[in-house]
Amino acid sequence: MTKRLKVFLPKWTRWIVLAVLVPIWGLLLYSTFSSSDHPARTAPLEFMFATLVLAAVAAVIWLSASGRLPTHVVEIEEDDDRPHGGSGRGDGRG
Repeated sequence: MTKRLKVFLPKWTRWIVLAVLVPIWGLLLYSTFSSSDHPARTAPLEFMFATLVLAAVAAVIWLSASGRLPTHVVEIEEDDDRPHGGSGRGDGRG
């Protein structure tokens, strides 16, 4: 018999990731809409793409940390011939 365990991110992860992603997005916003003659200006299309990527990353991490989207699934195979409720040693001590 196979037992499935869903693994999620810790609850505090969503706040840490948002604290990191929001300043990155703010820097992109500033570099896009600051002065138009700046040589390192981000194009609006690049800004939209980066916003979509950051929003997708934030959404996946938020859903995983809130317990809705598992990061991975662990399958554990259990022996059917092992006595239930014991230690599995078979000597009656468990």
